Amino acid sequence: MVQRFLRTRCSSIQFVTVFVAAHFCCFVASSFNVFAEPPSTLYRIDAKSPEGLRQLFQRDDGPIPIVSAHRGGGEMPGYPENCLETFEHTLRHTYAMLEIDLQETADGALVLHHDATLDRTTTGNGPVSDQTLAELKQLFLKDVDGNVTSYRMPTLEETLQWARGKTILIFDKKKVSVERCVQEIQRHQAQSYAMVMAYSIDEIKQCHRLDSDIMMEVMIGNDKRFDQFQQSGVPFDRVVAFVGHQPPTDQALIERLHGERVCCIAGTSRNLDKPLKDLSDQDDPSVEKKTELQSKYQERLDFGVDLIETDLPVEVSTLLGLTDQVPDAKRRFFIPRSEHAPESNHNSHHQLERIQVSAGGTHFVGKDSGAKFRPWGYNFVGEFGQIVEEYWDENWASLEDDFREMKRLGANVVRLHLQVGTYMQSPNEVDHQQLRRLASVLDLADRTGLYLDLTGLGCYYLDQVPDWFAESNERQRWETQANFWEAIAKTCSGHPAVFCYDLINEPVLGPPKDGEHPWLLGELGGHYFVQRISHRGDASSRQDIAAEWVNRMVTAIKKHDSESMITIGVIPWAHVWPNAKPLFYSAPIADQFDFVSVHFYPQTGEIDKAIEALAVYDIGKPLVIEETFPLKCSLDEFDTFIKRSEETTEGWIAHYFGRTIEQHRAGAEPVGPIAAQFLEYWSSAIDTNE
Repeated sequence: MVQRFLRTRCSSIQFVTVFVAAHFCCFVASSFNVFAEPPSTLYRIDAKSPEGLRQLFQRDDGPIPIVSAHRGGGEMPGYPENCLETFEHTLRHTYAMLEIDLQETADGALVLHHDATLDRTTTGNGPVSDQTLAELKQLFLKDVDGNVTSYRMPTLEETLQWARGKTILIFDKKKVSVERCVQEIQRHQAQSYAMVMAYSIDEIKQCHRLDSDIMMEVMIGNDKRFDQFQQSGVPFDRVVAFVGHQPPTDQALIERLHGERVCCIAGTSRNLDKPLKDLSDQDDPSVEKKTELQSKYQERLDFGVDLIETDLPVEVSTLLGLTDQVPDAKRRFFIPRSEHAPESNHNSHHQLERIQVSAGGTHFVGKDSGAKFRPWGYNFVGEFGQIVEEYWDENWASLEDDFREMKRLGANVVRLHLQVGTYMQSPNEVDHQQLRRLASVLDLADRTGLYLDLTGLGCYYLDQVPDWFAESNERQRWETQANFWEAIAKTCSGHPAVFCYDLINEPVLGPPKDGEHPWLLGELGGHYFVQRISHRGDASSRQDIAAEWVNRMVTAIKKHDSESMITIGVIPWAHVWPNAKPLFYSAPIADQFDFVSVHFYPQTGEIDKAIEALAVYDIGKPLVIEETFPLKCSLDEFDTFIKRSEETTEGWIAHYFGRTIEQHRAGAEPVGPIAAQFLEYWSSAIDTNE
């Protein structure tokens, strides 16, 4: 698997160039196809023809089991409005038509964006119309809470290409002309799944004159408007009628519309959606309140409303059970999500296959394909001198760049280090905003083709450890740590980008020595990488204490995620003391883990000793060297260690410091050109297919 880098320096550099180029091309292709969601995972609506769309919206005996997702359903944390990823999230849970907003760029392209200015929902500012499409594509979208996501502003063209056979689009055209909307629908032959929102009678007549096959959503909120439309000459079967945002009170108007077999839409975004969102944000919502809200939404349908336009399409559909109410007369237009499609809390267009331990327990395989998988990658704490969680809110683009760079350098796994202070606001209170950010990181990893080794409970910077946690006793710390893992697992459950959960980095037991921090040790470059889990730990009780702590953390994880692998990254004490036995990988504690993780930094002249110590951890489970780097040996010796470790090892994870090879070669810290030489070696040494 490992190529001898030092003996073939020139050819290796050439290999790196080809390898990086190949991975870059793969990344571009992956990004281009990012919205290619397998149809079986979505609730789809497909009218197939303009006539089919008219039949779908022809009012028969009752409501149609579709919600109209206002701005695509952008009230879900982590999912921005007018965003393709949000649309797929919506369709993963319910049948929906999608109301989208159009704006024109400085160079004449049409993009999805509600406001005339960029400030509220993107990382840009100023008018949309002042920016070219290329400039807008550099921006990131924000979610409803103002958190920057990894998602970009879609064009109308991208959206029309994506939507065919999946849903129905309604253009809220803003200042875009009716004529331009019609042209775009015609250019994509989208009359069977794209509609225009027409506000005035003149716009209604213009749209119908330009293309009589295009359906419209029109405003008919009173008898006067009904009469005006009736006199327009446009057939009733070309429209659905929006009757208002407030609870309808004019039963006679609804009956007149139904008499023309017109479906009626009413909006709830300005009233009922607000208490429903508050209820959805609660960990343990009141059953009584839920029932009350359910009855209020149902009242709209009972009054004669056929379609509800809502900011919360998933929640409203779930509340009313709409996906189970497809009438037989219209069943041909609805394609249910496959019964075998996996449930997930995350956006649905996954590129990665979940990884698991093979049936024989000796190596890693893809869950569905059975293909062998060999972890190879990088520890990534953050750009050198920082922890990634410190800056990902303000500088998400930097994180994307680092993920792409690690992928180009041959990684298939990245080890992230999650800090207690980032996710826990108190022993029992989590930071939901940061958990949503972690969910976005998972999606970024999925799109980039990287699995994540999520190592938790970090307290790497003393000044970032919350005072309440630093002052906690052992019992309180264990409670907080279990709550941490429960929150992380709940957030990550079902996402295939999770390679594993690593419970804690390099745990130790026993009382601190004089002058030591009570819980943290192993300081390196201002980081404290080692952590005590207990001040207890005499020879007779160490195993029981370790087993109790591990069991508590594993139980917390499996409460929400029973599929993802679990491990614990340890210092190989057998490397220090030849007779040392592995505490956390001794029976029965080892039974809690799916594979073994050890951290090896071989030393000059002691490669044999390192290999012998590694053999101690060969306990019949896959073995991963989760940290390694030639800190204390030459690159030639390190290469020998890696090659010899292949006999027992299934995966290797080195270090990446947030700097490219070129930046290190120019002197970027840490270790400048030495790091550049290592990254060249590590990226050229990989062959994960063997």
